[in-house]
Amino acid sequence: MINRKGKIVVLGSLASLVGLPNVAPYAASKHAIVGYFSSLRVDLMQRHSNVSITTCFIGSIDTDSARRVTKGTNLPDSIWASPQQCAQAIISNGECRVRDMYFPIHQTYPLFILRMFPAFVDFIVDKVGK
Repeated sequence: MINRKGKIVVLGSLASLVGLPNVAPYAASKHAIVGYFSSLRVDLMQRHSNVSITTCFIGSIDTDSARRVTKGTNLPDSIWASPQQCAQAIISNGECRVRDMYFPIHQTYPLFILRMFPAFVDFIVDKVGK
């Protein structure tokens, strides 16, 4: 990969950045993956490698498994993004060597206020998750 200026695309999750109900094991595994590849990115940079790592933080994608896990919550239908749009975003961001990709973008707004008002974000997630 180093000789060919390779590209690594990592499928993370918004659940690894914001606490959400019913997804603790999933969030933990995604958090571990993001941490591993973040460290690998630094290792590659220190070696002056041209290998890129794009981390994709994916939100609610309209799949059977995502709907099953969130069954019984108050998530509106408008929050779900299509798998096809998500796949296209992953491919194009990986190809362009984008460092971090957030998809769908409308689900990332809480991330900006999370660092300043974590209790408020927890409150909102608690209300939506019931």
